[in-house]
Amino acid sequence: MFGGWSGACSGTGSCVVTMIDAKSVTATFTLKKFNNPSRWTTAFDLSHGWTVSQFVRTVGDVNNDGRDDLIGFGLDGVYVALSNGTSFDSLSRWSSSFDLSHGWTVADFVRTVGDVNNDGRDDLIGFGLDGVYVALSNGTSFDPISKWSSSFDLSHGWTVSQFVRTVGDVNNDGRDDLIGFGLDGVYVALSNGTSFGSISKWSSSFDLSHGWTVSQFVRTVEMSILMAGMI
Repeated sequence: MFGGWSGACSGTGSCVVTMIDAKSVTATFTLKKFNNPSRWTTAFDLSHGWTVSQFVRTVGDVNNDGRDDLIGFGLDGVYVALSNGTSFDSLSRWSSSFDLSHGWTVADFVRTVGDVNNDGRDDLIGFGLDGVYVALSNGTSFDPISKWSSSFDLSHGWTVSQFVRTVGDVNNDGRDDLIGFGLDGVYVALSNGTSFGSISKWSSSFDLSHGWTVSQFVRTVEMSILMAGMI
């Protein structure tokens, strides 16, 4: 990271030197790095029974304050710990759906978060047995779940072991859409704010037919660009 000028220039703005005699300019750069880790919460951890094999944990801004919060899909509901900027508040249950007690297992179903209606709050999205379900965030809890799509589900062969499914805003309308890395291409279902449209193939790459397996390769989305790499 650029730190500033010294010598014939100072500060961090543009450096213009008139060469009427010998002059020198030094540009200083500093290493950009993360701070040392610190514990922000004592919840959502292995000592409290949150195992990878049973429970999904992720982050997202569920109350539109610009800070990402903790979201855990647990045994009897979905729990949230809001960020206050220096730590996470105590967890509270925001939904009684999408949980293990209702059959949402890690082995069979994908659950994630994203803003599907462009209100600035991340919502719950679950790729289920017979469709994709959504629970909108109202800022203090999640509304009841409703089915937004009849695609990308287990009944249509979208298994966790073979296919990656996620969400992202691929058309820059502020709403997160569904993206599925399938057998013969990458499929998308656009969000209209109240449901997802029909799926269509957006790419013939990054798919299982070209050797992109879940066990060996990572695929995700960011800023409307497909990203892929090896584990």
